[in-house]
Amino acid sequence: MQLDITLTERPVDLVGEGYDLALVLPFMLFTDTAVTRLLESIPLVLVASPAYLAQRPAPRHPSELTDHVFVPMSASIRKPALTFRIGGEELRVPLNHDVSSNSAVFNREMVLQGFGIGVLPTALVARESRRAGSSRCSMPTSASTRPSRSAWPTARARSCWPR
Repeated sequence: MQLDITLTERPVDLVGEGYDLALVLPFMLFTDTAVTRLLESIPLVLVASPAYLAQRPAPRHPSELTDHVFVPMSASIRKPALTFRIGGEELRVPLNHDVSSNSAVFNREMVLQGFGIGVLPTALVARESRRAGSSRCSMPTSASTRPSRSAWPTARARSCWPR
């Protein structure tokens, strides 16, 4: 068996691009001709660098986030907003931002450089948090996990592939 692995952080059309299998986040699936299965929920955390928090007070309540700058995923991938549940009610906070990208790794680097607060996978910021390179803003959100899924084209869609 040989594997040809493509790494991308963008929406994909499994059928149109000829993929047999994908490990995707929900925003990455660009077709409805795929079967998906939940693999894991990826825990997310709000983080900021000490340099950023030295310029602005750390938010203590979700309503204070409107006064902050974020480094979010690109708006074409995910709407730049967070939703919090407080006492059974939802509070939606639009994310002010100067820079966004489709890469969690790039966003982490921008957060570490003090460009704003990030909503990043816990595993991606664990090492920096231990070294005090970033600080967690402890406010659980409705986006506190992000599902990762396996996806593959349906048999009907595969029959349309060129041979």
